Amino acid sequence: MERALGLEAAARQAGHGSSEITRRHYVERAVVVPDYTATLDEYSRPIRALRAVTDDAAG
Repeated sequence: MERALGLEAAARQAGHGSSEITRRHYVERAVVVPDYTATLDEYSRPIRALRAVTDDAAG
């Protein structure tokens, strides 16, 4: 409701006297973080290489 009609409308629908109550307890916070995919891929290369070597040795 909050996304479609706004916080005040959601608060009225829920019967809250204050939109702050609605915001704190019912509105989902958007989490936006930078895309670290390339960096994580770089750090995982040595791990993947090590797994390949140990898999070859075991198999």
